[in-house]
Amino acid sequence: MRLAGAIVAGLLALRAAPQEGEPAAVRAKILVFVDTLEPKAADKAFEELHAAYATVTEGDLKSTLRTEILAALKSVRERRLKAIDAKVKSLASLKALAATKVELNRRREAAIKAILDPVLYLPEANPDWKKGDAANGQSKVDALVLKAHAGSVEELWSKSVPVETDLTALGDAEALHDLAAKHLPSLGEKGEAEDLDLARLVLSNPHAKLDLRTFALDSREAETLSWNGRVEAYNAALADPGVGPAEKEHALVMNAYREMMGRRKLFLEARLCRATKRHSAACDAAKKIWHDGPDGSAQSRAREEGFPEAVGENVAISFAHPSEVWWKGWFRASDHHRNALSDKWTCMGYGYGMNNAKLPGNAFLTTTFPSSSVNPPW
Repeated sequence: MRLAGAIVAGLLALRAAPQEGEPAAVRAKILVFVDTLEPKAADKAFEELHAAYATVTEGDLKSTLRTEILAALKSVRERRLKAIDAKVKSLASLKALAATKVELNRRREAAIKAILDPVLYLPEANPDWKKGDAANGQSKVDALVLKAHAGSVEELWSKSVPVETDLTALGDAEALHDLAAKHLPSLGEKGEAEDLDLARLVLSNPHAKLDLRTFALDSREAETLSWNGRVEAYNAALADPGVGPAEKEHALVMNAYREMMGRRKLFLEARLCRATKRHSAACDAAKKIWHDGPDGSAQSRAREEGFPEAVGENVAISFAHPSEVWWKGWFRASDHHRNALSDKWTCMGYGYGMNNAKLPGNAFLTTTFPSSSVNPPW
């Protein structure tokens, strides 16, 4: 901070006794100082400089000082822009990725709107639901979601091309953001909107490689990515008698779908997994499925495992592998699809059972979702 003090002292001395060439020297000091310090330190130094500038009352001198300070800051801006361009390998690629993400979000919004529309995507209780995909709306949903269809979510999702970046670009982006959002406006100069947009893009994406799976357009998307990372780590490490490889694999499949559709991933709730696994085993023994039956209801089974909240339940039969139940089963059943894609949930329970030797190749599967958001265990 000694250099900052020297600059402030120079400004005050210049106010008292202007000397030829002094403004340019001040500019050089500001340029070196602001361009080399960490953003927070530079921010504090600039506040000192601006405070000193504000004390100047002589019109000509004030105008000259403002000109020199702005020239220094704009020089810093150009350096930061060039540094970011070099460190992300290509600003054009980064901006192209941002544009692709905007298009992906548009496709997601259209698909989710269709999935949640009971007029377009008929409820399973509707008499016309069993008439087939064309009649019940499944074909329309497939066209909006699946890779085989041009303009779908999965078509774009599967084409993501990574953009490489150097994480030291984050410091340049923070400095660029401060210049555009604080330093230039404090001198009555409007910061470039494009600078702010670029800085936010870089700061929201602290990854060495960026693609549609890791790229965030804003802080909200960045928070979702952070949440998803914590869910992945938690589910992978979860050790509980009710959570085996089958349960974890199904969670991976369904969470991958939720991620593609822009929803948060769900963490496995061990109590719900135990309840659903027990129910799948009961259905397996009886060779049929139910919600309310000999082993109680979805709610009573959850409470017996110590989970007090209300829950909703999906059940299925005849899938030989836990990963099949999503794409071949619940994805193709409107009510189950809507349940699994809801943004109300934070967690899920899943239980897989296939113990009946008389039914080779068949499995009994149960999943539950709490009726409200549940705080994560981390």
